[in-house]
Amino acid sequence: MPNFAHTFPLFSTTYLSSPFPIFSNRVLSLPHRLRLHHLFTNLSTFILLITLVNKFTHRIEVVPVSLNYPHTMVLSMEKWVGKVAVVTGASAGIGAAIAKALVESGVIVVGMARRTELIEQHGEDLADKPGKLYACKVDMYNEEEIVNGFKWVEENIGPVNILINNAGSSKDTTLYDGSTEDWKSVFDLNILALCIATREVIKMMREHEINGHIVHINSIFGHRVPSFGMHVYPASKFAVTALTETLRQELNSIGSRIKVTSVSPGVVQSELTTQSPDPQKREFYASIPILRGEDIADGVVYALSTPEDVQVHELTIKPMGEAN
Repeated sequence: MPNFAHTFPLFSTTYLSSPFPIFSNRVLSLPHRLRLHHLFTNLSTFILLITLVNKFTHRIEVVPVSLNYPHTMVLSMEKWVGKVAVVTGASAGIGAAIAKALVESGVIVVGMARRTELIEQHGEDLADKPGKLYACKVDMYNEEEIVNGFKWVEENIGPVNILINNAGSSKDTTLYDGSTEDWKSVFDLNILALCIATREVIKMMREHEINGHIVHINSIFGHRVPSFGMHVYPASKFAVTALTETLRQELNSIGSRIKVTSVSPGVVQSELTTQSPDPQKREFYASIPILRGEDIADGVVYALSTPEDVQVHELTIKPMGEAN
């Protein structure tokens, strides 16, 4: 057993408070810390957890320290620095938050949307970050514009390494007396646009021999149907869940190393929820636990940060206190 009290002065302290529920929030003596060490080494991965308690803020920080034991998973965005990512629906909400997080990580991002003036403004705001944000005007309802948009990216920015399929919509239209045009609008954007963008990017990745990553921004309503009216929206997101697994199987069948991840958020602050023009909707979404776009961006960065032999297939993100 290494002498941690010698290596890390913090371990010379007789007691260390524990944030782990398995210890019932009791004070840990040195023998308890040694048993915690044995627990991690038995898992073939040792991570030293140092608990730091700020006496002024009472904030607890858990600091992982790798000691180069085998099979330690290292999360890093370094492999994507200087690479090209496309984020659809990047003008606001989740898409804008993801684009920002990627630029801050050193990624060259192309935001696809109709409101390119908003993306250009975001790009100016991020001018001092290590990456860069470009705007590409694309109507994601139009297949020709999608195809031409990816051609423009390849010819002017570079081949795509990351695709974030974020563009999506919902319509207040019931199944018993709804508008066919509204149904079609939801399915065209949430399903067909996602498929078209994915196809174009995979063709590009295979041509350039890129082991890229495709992320579908799904929803918890792609796994269960809510009790409040979402109409055809859950059906469109259930399709995304199926398409994620179908794509994973298809990529495996051709020996591809391209990753695919579904990120399924709970309700998120956006133009469809807290910023809706409908006052009743705004009031409803203000009354329930809700996520921020930045929370989803953090989840996307986590999935992208995993090593090449690790694939996050499904990531569900819910706000604390969500009822269902």
